[in-house]
Amino acid sequence: AKQPDVVIWKYLKALVIACQARGPEAVSLLEECSRLDGFEEGFGLPDDVNTLARASALNHLQFETTVDPTLTEPWENLARVAEILNSPDFIDRSVLGRWKANPEDYDVYKKFEAHFQEKDLDETIGLIEEVLEEAPDGCLPRAVLGAKMQEKGKTALAIRHLKKAHDSDPKAWIPHLYLGRVF
Repeated sequence: AKQPDVVIWKYLKALVIACQARGPEAVSLLEECSRLDGFEEGFGLPDDVNTLARASALNHLQFETTVDPTLTEPWENLARVAEILNSPDFIDRSVLGRWKANPEDYDVYKKFEAHFQEKDLDETIGLIEEVLEEAPDGCLPRAVLGAKMQEKGKTALAIRHLKKAHDSDPKAWIPHLYLGRVF
């Protein structure tokens, strides 16, 4: 009997493991496979099969983030696999989803800011508004929205958002910083 191509099987195993909600294990295997020649082309698999396998793995990893959105590991697994598989859409989903799940986490916000820095201002504002849909009383996303409104030249709206951010958490430093910038 002919021996199976070990590289393809390892690659497919990594994608299946991702579908089984075993993210860290999938990340390790995919990182190993990504260093091998032929990874970008899916090791010769037909394009539609490769696309389906990759999309299934990413969708399952994204589903894992919904079990407890505040957990860090599922978001990191999704982001890392999306990066390895060169899937910008899933990388975007990971960054945005993680901030939605942790709207007051400054480090998560900084990742959002760094990731989306090249986006059009109106698109960025739309994404921040998505975060606020999940956390309407969120101080940090409201303050960031106020800063973006000021950047857009809408000072009155910026002040309104920054005041609301301040009112939701008077001890938070970021609304004060952005209000100071407005004045």
